[in-house]
Amino acid sequence: ENGKVLWQGGDMWGVDDGWGYRPGRIYTDGLEERIGYIARYHYEFWMWVYSKVGTFADAYIYTGDIKYGRAGAVLLDRIADIWPSFDMYYFRNMFLNTHGGSGYGAAVGRINDSYIARGLLQSTDKLYPMVEDEELIRILSEDAEKSGLENDKKSSESVWRNWEEGVVLASYKMCTDGRINGNFGQPQGVAGLAAIVVGKQPETNDILNWIYATSTGNGKTVITGGNLNATLFNRVDRDGMGDEASPRYNTSWLSNLSTFADATAMYTGEGDYQPYNIPKFIKMYTPQIDILIQNSKHPNVGDAGSVATVTLNGATAVWLQAFASTDNEEYKKKIANYIYTVNGNKTTGYKYDIFTKDPESAEEDILKYVDT
Repeated sequence: ENGKVLWQGGDMWGVDDGWGYRPGRIYTDGLEERIGYIARYHYEFWMWVYSKVGTFADAYIYTGDIKYGRAGAVLLDRIADIWPSFDMYYFRNMFLNTHGGSGYGAAVGRINDSYIARGLLQSTDKLYPMVEDEELIRILSEDAEKSGLENDKKSSESVWRNWEEGVVLASYKMCTDGRINGNFGQPQGVAGLAAIVVGKQPETNDILNWIYATSTGNGKTVITGGNLNATLFNRVDRDGMGDEASPRYNTSWLSNLSTFADATAMYTGEGDYQPYNIPKFIKMYTPQIDILIQNSKHPNVGDAGSVATVTLNGATAVWLQAFASTDNEEYKKKIANYIYTVNGNKTTGYKYDIFTKDPESAEEDILKYVDT
């Protein structure tokens, strides 16, 4: 009509104005149907873009080619401009997100926001040498001028300040105000990376102390500690199993905490913040050994996965790192036997980290502890 295509409900049919497309239907509970096309795009975009920053960062450190470093740094810097301001609580009753029903989060919900923050922190560390690149400084400073940003980004110091404040410290702040939370180990892993990447005092030790401290806040928007000690001693039993019904979820505690453990392995300051030195923590690597089915899979118990499936809980790389990091001979032996067993009773074919210095020697070390 008059050159316009009118659909079923007029020219606004199917249109999402940012608050979701509302077709006019009301559910029996009185809620209006709202279809979040843009919200869904927003979610997929953020899960995509942080991984792409990571792809550029990895390509840069693996090849040394500066074109990958610049591309990743430009993306990271733009994210740093806006990341601290994200808060999804206002939208809590409009769209479903990965906030576990709490309504809290930054970009996509407090659970998956931990993965975004973790990826951005790792990329920040990998791309750090790029802050000295003159071409990058030119690109960022020109964009800052066009956008009227307070930080002019005309020096390596100002570029790093943007990353430090906009990614590193902002991600830690999200752990303290509830925008990053979720399963045990997720905020602790993010905070641990932030402590190491910020790389200065008193910030590093303040963050590390927060991780171990018991929170006296409301647990929602005021979180004064990461509860690492309290959780290890009060919620992990004598067998090293957490208090979740599902073995897979208990393994996720370990996988999440391994991010923190591996980060603090790089800490060289005063104080012992290494969880591998805590017997209760290293004990968490052992209960999965005792529930193996036919030496290859774990039972799918509790609220994880699907009915009647069997899987191997946790990546073997987590146990490989623990074996290399702990000096506890008792647990070293148990971990070595677990790795050997789930690998088909052989020491070859392990999927080591690309930075493992001597994989062949590591295989020999594991075999020394194996009961053959």
